Amino acid sequence: MTKKYSILVFLLLSNLVAVAQITTSKIKGTVTDDKGKALFGATVVVLHKPTGTKSGTITQENGKYTIPNLRVGGPYKITFSYLGYASQEINDIYLTLGETTNIDGKLVEEGTELEEVVITTSKSSTFNSDRTGAQTSISSKQLKTLPTISRAQSDFTRLDHQLVMVPLVGEMTNSITSL
Repeated sequence: MTKKYSILVFLLLSNLVAVAQITTSKIKGTVTDDKGKALFGATVVVLHKPTGTKSGTITQENGKYTIPNLRVGGPYKITFSYLGYASQEINDIYLTLGETTNIDGKLVEEGTELEEVVITTSKSSTFNSDRTGAQTSISSKQLKTLPTISRAQSDFTRLDHQLVMVPLVGEMTNSITSL
């Protein structure tokens, strides 16, 4: 009886050890401006130079970011960017197995003059006020070749879950309504 319990304990412990193995690293930090104010929504891109693999994220409200599951080793290049600020690059970063590397970014304001934007429009013959939505035309030939017994219009509408046959009261025709 003791042998059975010792085997069971061994299997449970070996399973826990196998689950606890770590094979990656991560980078975290804070992105601020030159006055020390946290930048919310700044872009952080990490490039593993040997493979060209890119990982990225944007900063949280407090300027903090985390990029998990990165390959161990390097070299890595990190690029911090934010609209209205000059980008910052940090090169030759090497990561250690199972450790979190802290790398902060500090961006300096950069004034750029934008050129004017000119918007022009033209009327399209495809999209106009006479067309009020999507349209499908079904010919009698298509209905005749449909593999059904009755060859009715309702057999075709059963093929599309977005269409419903609605009988109109007092009229000879049916209306097809899209959901």
